[in-house]
Amino acid sequence: MATKFFIASSKKEGKAKLNVRFQSTILKVNYKMSMPIVVDVKEWENSRKGNTQKDNFDKKYPEVKERTDEIKRALDATLDRDNPISLEEFKKIVNSIVYRKEREAEQLRLQEEAEAERKANQITLEKYIDIYIHGVETGEIRQAKNKPYKDNSIRNMKTFRNKFMEFQRKTGHKYDFHNMDKDFEKAFNKFLSPCKANTLVEAYKHLKSILHRAEIEKFEGVEINPYYEKFDSTFEDVDNIYLTYEDLSAINSVDLSGLHPHYAIARDLFLMMLWSCQRVSDLPKLGVPANIKRENIQIVSNGEIVNTELITISFRQEKTNKKAIIPVNPHLRQLLEKYEYHIPKMVEQKINVYIKEIARMAGLTETVILNDVEYEKWECVTNHTARRTGCTYLYLAEWNPYDICKVSGHSSIKMLEKYIKASELEVSRKLAMKYREILGF
Repeated sequence: MATKFFIASSKKEGKAKLNVRFQSTILKVNYKMSMPIVVDVKEWENSRKGNTQKDNFDKKYPEVKERTDEIKRALDATLDRDNPISLEEFKKIVNSIVYRKEREAEQLRLQEEAEAERKANQITLEKYIDIYIHGVETGEIRQAKNKPYKDNSIRNMKTFRNKFMEFQRKTGHKYDFHNMDKDFEKAFNKFLSPCKANTLVEAYKHLKSILHRAEIEKFEGVEINPYYEKFDSTFEDVDNIYLTYEDLSAINSVDLSGLHPHYAIARDLFLMMLWSCQRVSDLPKLGVPANIKRENIQIVSNGEIVNTELITISFRQEKTNKKAIIPVNPHLRQLLEKYEYHIPKMVEQKINVYIKEIARMAGLTETVILNDVEYEKWECVTNHTARRTGCTYLYLAEWNPYDICKVSGHSSIKMLEKYIKASELEVSRKLAMKYREILGF
């Protein structure tokens, strides 16, 4: 008889498990076992009545047919052997077929778990940045000549790490060792571009050091894109622009009446920084009575001697402790008197948000290229643009650079000229008279 399938249950309806019997009088074997193949009792019994009924059953339950056919082929194939199969072999053959899907599913689950574990244990760039910084903090990783890193350097590394993580969150992409290519550099440049140039330089310095260290350690399965060695760490500040008088007039002309009052306040604070050549941190000092000096002077206007009041404001700057002496021009005076010398408070980040939007509304859409990235000009306007613009106006009005340093607090003429890119402004000297009129001095 060889291989036969049957239902051992006495049930006349409902569901029941199929059994398989392997029997050979010649080989003297008679094995049977229950299988986890469940069928409808009535339909199964009906399928045994003839070929038509069997064909109908097989079409309706192809999976049952597939499994039973395969079991029959596998068991019948053993009839040609010299030695009959054992009961254990019989069960092994049947189980290998009926439990194949479950076994394959289990193998797939184990593979997925192994892959998940491999990924969890694999060194990624994000993980290695933390490992590297920890090594620096513990002294395991040192500078040249075995010098430990200073606290300030460690803080800068952590700033880079935070920027890198923020960059990944904003781009929605995880960057790894193999991603350190031209596309990454371009995207990272644009992300970092609102930062000061020294922040960008520090970020790339730390990134290159981290990648170089990882390359030396030769982690298994880690491929570092060699392009990282080409990363350029020389940058211009994105806000290394100044506003022309036409730009400034456009910003002044924007109607803010329908917007939140913070827009108008942010614009006034921006203009105070511009006309005083000061940072946002020093704005409160413009309204301190002890810093303000008033004196009556006589000037010649249109051939006549005219009495006027000269106002100067002097104080130590918050960031550098340099002394700044600011002559109050009519523009600055009007703004200070508007607020009765009580300077409104607004954090730097909020001023940046509002003034960018105002610059956009003013139509500052001229294309500027910084660090090989194209921007519309309004995107580059920040509170820092105000101070740079103010210093530039003084320079174009042919103020003595030494006197500009007294106002801005720059430590040297060389630093001032680098700050305002004086070499590029020489062609604008022809505008000197125009800018002297703008300043009102």
